[in-house]
Amino acid sequence: MSLTAFVTGGTGFVGMNLVRELARQGWRSTLLVRERSPLAGLAGLDVELRRGDLVDAASVAEAMPRNVDCVFHVAASTNVWSGRNEEQTRINVDGTANVIDAAVRAGARRLVYTSSFVVWGLPAGVIDERSEPGAGDGWINYIRTKRLAERLVKGAAAEGRLDATICNPAHVLGPGDRHNWARLMLMIARGKLPGAPPGGGNFADVREVARAHVAACHRGASGQNYLLGGESAMFMDVVRMTGEVLGQPVPSRPTPAWLLR
Repeated sequence: MSLTAFVTGGTGFVGMNLVRELARQGWRSTLLVRERSPLAGLAGLDVELRRGDLVDAASVAEAMPRNVDCVFHVAASTNVWSGRNEEQTRINVDGTANVIDAAVRAGARRLVYTSSFVVWGLPAGVIDERSEPGAGDGWINYIRTKRLAERLVKGAAAEGRLDATICNPAHVLGPGDRHNWARLMLMIARGKLPGAPPGGGNFADVREVARAHVAACHRGASGQNYLLGGESAMFMDVVRMTGEVLGQPVPSRPTPAWLLR
């Protein structure tokens, strides 16, 4: 008998790849989608679409099937512009609360929440799941809201309301990216890159991130974080390799952050 999944954010970058991985493994998936959600990336998949919005608690509760094996809560606002902070907080924090409440009422067997490595802040060194979060980045609303959402998930797990685990992807690359590192690559392809960002990070293939979400459902401990990393690289190296693949010239050294801003 097939396992069943309820997925939020299934038309986004990570979510779309997760839905494809679930289908590959034989799961039956129900997706929460908004009226304006792009559906082209789901072409050819046998999935059920149910209309709703994270910030509308009633629509989330109505869309979620009873006794689903796993709720994969992937949807989030990754906005970095302060003018949209209020909307981002509603989506990331209130939306997560709505998903948790719906999952509890629907008798969901497990929840896997997609967080981010940014909940540890933006440290200069290496982090793991035991690292303490940075204190000087609370002004970044995305980081703040992901931390608050994690607390809701961990609180539900600690209270015994819901069996829930948390995935924290690093920088994610791969097919279906429209808004993340794809922006930088498109600028390189068009010869319009203003400069190479300084610093570096850890990069993961989105298809591996999707597989890790399914593994977290099967084997993750309730209330625990799992960092999903891959290869570490300087951002300058990513720019250089992209330029080589595309046959486009790129800067030979990083551009100071103040100049990029």
